[in-house]
Amino acid sequence: MTDATARILIVEDDPGLAKVIRWTFSQDAFELHTASSGEEALRLFPQLSPDLVILDCGLPGLSGVDVCTEIRSSPIRARIPILMLTGEADLETRFLAEKAGVDHYMLKPFSPKGLREKALELLRS
Repeated sequence: MTDATARILIVEDDPGLAKVIRWTFSQDAFELHTASSGEEALRLFPQLSPDLVILDCGLPGLSGVDVCTEIRSSPIRARIPILMLTGEADLETRFLAEKAGVDHYMLKPFSPKGLREKALELLRS
C-alpha cells in the first residue's frame, strides 16, 4: 500500500479537534473518515476497511480502549494500526490501552507534525 491510497478513520468526539486532525493530513492524498463515537466507528469500520485508526481514548459511550479491544477481536482486523490520542496521562489508562492492542499512545495536546510523522510510520509498518 502506498501512503496516497491509505484510508484513515479518525475517531474523535470533539469536532474542533477532529478538524485539526483532518487538517494535519491535508497535504496528503489520504481518504479521511471521521466518527464521533465508538459505536459509530465500529459501524463504519467494516465498510471503510481503514488502513489506520486514530482513536480518542475518552469517547462518549464505548471508550477508545473498548473500541480497540473490539477491533482487535477479529484476526483480520488485528493487524490494522491504531494510534490512540488521549488526555489521560496516568499509567493505568496507558496500560489498559496497550493491553487492548494500541500500537502507539500519544498524549494531548499533541504536535500535528508529530502526529503526522507517527501516522506515516504506522502506515509503512
